[in-house]
Amino acid sequence: MECRSRKLLVIPCILVLGLVALNGSRYPTSFSNESGKVIFGKYPALKSVGTNTEMETSHQHDWMKEQEDIQYQRVELLKKGCISKQYESHEFLGIHPPPSLFIVPTHRMMYCAVPKIASSSWKHLFLIVGRYVGVNSKLNQNKLNTYASKVLPRFSNLKNKTEKEDVIDSYLKFLFVRHPFSRVLSVFKNKLDPNTKFERASHWQRHLGMSIIKRYRKLVDYKKVARNFKKNYDLKFEEFVKFVGDPKLKPRNGHWNEVYGTCRPCAVSYNFIGKIETMTTDVEYLMKKTKLADDYKFPSMSLSSPTNSSGKKTMESYYKDIPVQDLQNLYRRYTLDFKLFGYPKPDFVNGKIVPDLINT
Repeated sequence: MECRSRKLLVIPCILVLGLVALNGSRYPTSFSNESGKVIFGKYPALKSVGTNTEMETSHQHDWMKEQEDIQYQRVELLKKGCISKQYESHEFLGIHPPPSLFIVPTHRMMYCAVPKIASSSWKHLFLIVGRYVGVNSKLNQNKLNTYASKVLPRFSNLKNKTEKEDVIDSYLKFLFVRHPFSRVLSVFKNKLDPNTKFERASHWQRHLGMSIIKRYRKLVDYKKVARNFKKNYDLKFEEFVKFVGDPKLKPRNGHWNEVYGTCRPCAVSYNFIGKIETMTTDVEYLMKKTKLADDYKFPSMSLSSPTNSSGKKTMESYYKDIPVQDLQNLYRRYTLDFKLFGYPKPDFVNGKIVPDLINT
């Protein structure tokens, strides 16, 4: 665009150039959820240029609305799944409250703690909020979980019916979930993998690991490992998958029990569902929504023994050689977790076990 030198045209020309520059600036125009689907339209047209603070506030508002939309979709999917199959009602919660439900009265929150889904970090935060420990407290994972189990208030400990009804009706109730196959892999890598750095791994390996080896290997091979445990312990991931999905055993352990059985999502009206695959965003949103972010920071994930088991490449490398029958058995065990929390069923026929929604 050329500007002529006539005085009357100088000022309008400058204004036009300014508007062109503004329209070309790189503001984001849409948001996408973890599957890549645009769920919160475009920004409204830029009417005027405000201060940086005003623009940041506007962007923050739009981001919060995007997260609200994601939560609405997750909660609605859960509700529809529960209604369609007529799973447990709210009455179950009053009769058989899960021991995994922790309450935070100061912020009117109730949290269902699921092992291998950052539960240690959430317990650590609530210990700080309740002033049971200081912000800079140094507790290892085992001591932290033991102490949290003793002092943090639980829904199951409420004796007063009115108190229970208040929690059920008006508290923000939340949980975090993850792809079931990713959680199974995380348990193996953390507790049972021969190369794990977990400080208490030896206890898990000598008891659970050796019992799995004994069950699925020839006796002579088991005895070889038993004779020199430190040198020969070599539990394979496929053996652990076979064990967890074994329909005859249905082994129970909090670290791999189904989220459905742990948190009773059809009896508890959860209004926030976080996912390990979108952990950073979900935590940030929840902390801001509940005002926790005003006074606290979410503790380091290091206390939750992260194993980096949610990455697509990592999962594919571990699951690619697992027999189809064992994969199908594993899926059958976690069918409700897949359906209620929006994880697609693995494509066993074409060998596509890991969904695209899991980031690399």
